[in-house]
Amino acid sequence: MELTVTCSTKIIMDSTKTVMTTLKQSNQKCHGTPDVLLERYPYRFVQVGNLKINGRPDCRIQKYSWQTKRWRDMYLCDNEMQLMTAMEDIEYTKWLDPDEYVCYRRDVSTNPYPDR
Repeated sequence: MELTVTCSTKIIMDSTKTVMTTLKQSNQKCHGTPDVLLERYPYRFVQVGNLKINGRPDCRIQKYSWQTKRWRDMYLCDNEMQLMTAMEDIEYTKWLDPDEYVCYRRDVSTNPYPDR
C-alpha cells in the first residue's frame, strides 16, 4: 500500500515495516503555482499551497539555474519561521545552499586572546 504525502515525500507501508523515501522534485505543479514572497537573485522565497499532513503553508526556497533558465526547489523549509529567518538573513540562505557556498570559509582560526 502506498500513501503519497507531498511531492517530496512518499511513505511505503507493508505488513513488516514502514519505509520513507525522498522523491525528486520533478512534478512541482502538484500544489499549484507558487506565491513569491521575496526574490533575491539567485534565490526566491515561495509558498506553494498548504501541506496535506498538517494544513500548514508549504514554504520553499528556490534557486534560479542559469543553465536551464528555471527555478528549482533548493530547500524545503520546516515551518514559516525558518523561511522568515532565511528571508531576513541572506547568509543563512547561503548556508542552506548545497551547491556553491561554503559555511565556514577559513580552515584555521586564531586565538582572540593570545596572552592566555
